[in-house]
Amino acid sequence: MAGTDNPFDPAYLGGQRPDPSILPRLPLGPDKVIARRAAAEVRTGRTSIFGFGASSDAPLVMAENGFFDGGRIDDYQFTTEHGPFGGVVMSGWQFSANMGPEALLDGLQQFDFIDGGNCPFAALAFAQVDSNCNVNVSWFGSSNPGAGGFIDIAQNAQDLVFTGTFTTGGLNCELSDGGLTINKEGSVRKLVKVAEQVTYPIRTGVTERGQSALVITERAVFRVEPQGLALIEVAKGVDVRRDILGQMEFEPHRIADPLRFMDAALFAP
Repeated sequence: MAGTDNPFDPAYLGGQRPDPSILPRLPLGPDKVIARRAAAEVRTGRTSIFGFGASSDAPLVMAENGFFDGGRIDDYQFTTEHGPFGGVVMSGWQFSANMGPEALLDGLQQFDFIDGGNCPFAALAFAQVDSNCNVNVSWFGSSNPGAGGFIDIAQNAQDLVFTGTFTTGGLNCELSDGGLTINKEGSVRKLVKVAEQVTYPIRTGVTERGQSALVITERAVFRVEPQGLALIEVAKGVDVRRDILGQMEFEPHRIADPLRFMDAALFAP
């Protein structure tokens, strides 16, 4: 498979159920914590669509945790904007090709499917989320990757999960004792006052379209509410004032009381 860092593999073309034991495993770190927490929102019996980045790691951690053993992959309906349907969404350079797909749709058919509201759950990455709950993945810093299918997917889903590290640019974390220690903070904040570009207005979707939305990071989970961003979970070992509020360019509209710890299993080896 040219450009995918992978030789030809007929498992990407369908006709056989993927063997969870041969799927790659993510190294333990912030991305795996995020993927595990995003995977907790995935349900059987509804089509789930995944975007590039941290969100596409969720199916792999589900495979590692035994969710697909005994042929139970058939209980899930996974896809991406590129048209593979069924099987396991892959990450990294293999993203856009599912392992063991049931069908391969062309672009026009796939976007008809997406725009028709047939992907009720979407897990997508974020580069920035701002004080008005706008998400940016299309233009930030010196990067201008564009929106791709992000807008179609986000607008037509019912339940949204946006995944990414809290900061970037040198972030170094240690996972232990069911929680997280930040050894070095990233130099770039991702929860900003004003996003450099609005790719999708999440709060508008929540208030006007009845969507639900979570923002999941390695140290905190937020819910998008009509009034703004609400902090609902934090990692054990994290100082809320220093490591969360101090690394945001705005205050969340609400901090849950009581404020729950993120599940300790998310940080386990």
